[in-house]
Amino acid sequence: MIGIVSITPGAASVRIALLSHHWAEFQTVRSSQDWAGLAALGYRYFPVDRAFLKACDGRPASAAGGGGPVDRETRHALCQAALDHLTAVTEVGMYPQSIAQLARQGLRWGGRCLTQGEVITGLGEAP
Repeated sequence: MIGIVSITPGAASVRIALLSHHWAEFQTVRSSQDWAGLAALGYRYFPVDRAFLKACDGRPASAAGGGGPVDRETRHALCQAALDHLTAVTEVGMYPQSIAQLARQGLRWGGRCLTQGEVITGLGEAP
């Protein structure tokens, strides 16, 4: 299983979408509500999206967003802190084009950059 990081619009939350070809892996995550230690980092699993979310405003993430307005600078700092924590999670990565999008938002990604070939290999499919 591989997790692909993204940032929702307005730096509202960090999203980690899970990729796998094995239904049993998703069922394990659904039952444990954790994968690669993300629950301990404050991420909440949403089975419908097959993704983990962490709000960048200090509150628990929800599928619909929600909550009152939070200062953009605070959201930005919290998102960057979340991204910095994720650099230690080796199963999580980001696509090269997404790194450029983060840079345009003033955020940096210091973790693993996944190529298409690495994703295919990680999912157990021949290129």
